Amino acid sequence: MSGAVHQLAELFVRARRAVAFTGAGVSTESGIPDFRSPGGLWDRFDPTEFTYRNFIGSAGGRRKYWELGRVTYPVIRAARPNAAHLALVELHRLERLDCCITQNIDDLHQRAGLPADRVIELHGNATRTRCLACGIAYTRDEVHAWIEANGELPACPMCGGIVKPTTVLFGEAMPALEMQEAERRSRAADLFVVLGSSLVVYPAAYMPAHAKHGGEPGDREPRADSARRASRPRDPRQGGRGDGAGRRGGVACGPRDARRAGRAHTAAAGGARAPCRSAGPLVRAAVLIPIVDRGEPHLVFAKRTDTVGTHRGQIGFPGGTVDPGDASLLEAALRECEEEVGLPRAAVEPLGALDDTETFATNFVITPWIGAIRRPVTWRPDGEEIERVIEVPFAALAAPGGLRVEQWERDGVRRPVYFFDYNGDTIWGATARIVKHYLDLVADTR
Repeated sequence: MSGAVHQLAELFVRARRAVAFTGAGVSTESGIPDFRSPGGLWDRFDPTEFTYRNFIGSAGGRRKYWELGRVTYPVIRAARPNAAHLALVELHRLERLDCCITQNIDDLHQRAGLPADRVIELHGNATRTRCLACGIAYTRDEVHAWIEANGELPACPMCGGIVKPTTVLFGEAMPALEMQEAERRSRAADLFVVLGSSLVVYPAAYMPAHAKHGGEPGDREPRADSARRASRPRDPRQGGRGDGAGRRGGVACGPRDARRAGRAHTAAAGGARAPCRSAGPLVRAAVLIPIVDRGEPHLVFAKRTDTVGTHRGQIGFPGGTVDPGDASLLEAALRECEEEVGLPRAAVEPLGALDDTETFATNFVITPWIGAIRRPVTWRPDGEEIERVIEVPFAALAAPGGLRVEQWERDGVRRPVYFFDYNGDTIWGATARIVKHYLDLVADTR
């Protein structure tokens, strides 16, 4: 037994609540490829086409999904558990494993012998389907046989409704109960082992930081709706693998700091924060934190005009309020970015979402999304809301002395107010809080 394996074994022996977190790498030895590897399925299919909105919205969208499923499901079905799956079963048998939280959708943990109540599937299960109208469940084998027999889109034999695998599609809400249980188990863990995951698929990849900070007071930003956030739609194109439920992987702009930036984590912000809530109704908003590669990663900000209705003259991330027609918070951020600064949605690879933050004076609750810009872009500020675009090197924000802190008092409560100065521009307020949170998370993942 090698020294590292012996050390891991000792950790399991001493642990009372060990949790395993598994990703695509655990199943590659079973013959299930990662979707994002060179030559993988995302080289043959456009992952942005496999969204929940497309699946629900049109027969054409569903047909594309099932065409992908005809390729991927036989691979998943033929796979067999490997040594990693069997090792977790043995740990369970020895009563050294509390549970397994998995991003995988292949059912291999259960097929290896791990009890279903010990497996928390964050991205669903490709071997099961359900009618979205009446709720009747069908095995994937049944549905696959229907498709192979007549080539038609599967419909519920009982009511004619849309049949969908229980995997979580791009843009679909995460399963709230599973997310809550996974966070609870992670926070209670005294040993948290990550197996086969690059931790770039969000929000599932928040779990290790929940484990790390589970017992620390003040480890979270205030939020307006934790239940809503727990079921936040998964962001398109975040890597992963398996039947279209994989995620648009967090490969940032190329430099290592940008890659780590894409692994931002909700609970990892250090330091206690004064509890606070904005008075009055909250306005939901979403912004994008664009990362562009200029030889090194730069964060992209937008300076608002002096005539705009709110936050006049301030520097923030492009984004705005969520419209009723927006399919998700991510969709709202991307729409606003295109309108405000001319950033095409197709140029952005979303990497994950940070915690919500609130503006104390104007009662906005803001969800920030991190996105890597993957193609050359010409900035086109609209002139009405946005005066100009500002690119700031990540290194300048993270450098010693880059952050300035003042203590301000509002409604009898003193709070730290953050400032970042760069080339004569000052970033402060909610945007600076988001930047600081982001920098804390990047530092914490190193």
